[in-house]
Amino acid sequence: IAEVTLGKGSTYVFNNCFNGSTPLAKIDASADNLNVTVNNYGFGKNTLKTLLINGKNGTYTFNNEAFRNSIFTELTLGEGSTYNFNSNCYSSTNNLQKIDASANNLTVIVANNVFNGKSAITSLDVSGENSTYTFGQECFKNTKLTEVKFGANSTYDFGYYCFRDCSAIKTLDFTANNVTAKFGNQAFDGRSTVTYLAFGENSTYTIGEYAFRSTSPTNDIL
Repeated sequence: IAEVTLGKGSTYVFNNCFNGSTPLAKIDASADNLNVTVNNYGFGKNTLKTLLINGKNGTYTFNNEAFRNSIFTELTLGEGSTYNFNSNCYSSTNNLQKIDASANNLTVIVANNVFNGKSAITSLDVSGENSTYTFGQECFKNTKLTEVKFGANSTYDFGYYCFRDCSAIKTLDFTANNVTAKFGNQAFDGRSTVTYLAFGENSTYTIGEYAFRSTSPTNDIL
């Protein structure tokens, strides 16, 4: 089996089902109204180059070691869908480079440490409008992200140390309006590389201790 395509409006639960010699290269879960749960090693194939999970109005849940040893480089999320990336779902692999969560009406929940130390990650787009994003402690610590940008009418919750020690980050563009955002303690601490930091109008921000310590914005922040 080299490719698997999931049907619209269906429910799937994967449990270590592609382990072994199956040369699985692509999983297409981009149909609308899907309910997909991936458990231990469910998509854990060192031949898996393409994973499409951008279906609209679906629910996707990725549990312990769901992607172990996989080699896909990009994840794109679908409008109106809910995504749960639970602890250790992306362990033992470091090929992911881009996460596109810019679709509108998203709910994205990422547990503590899920992408911590995944140095290949250079792009994270969370600019979707009318969306809710929750990122746990040390979620993107030590990645190579260069920018974080908000979307209008969205809610953000960044846990402690969420982006700490991201040595390439330069731009924190929070200028979208009508945003509710919480930055945990030391969320962006240790980033003297940050030269642009700006906030939006008609928004509510809760900022923890040392959340932006050591940043060096050269623009007018407010």
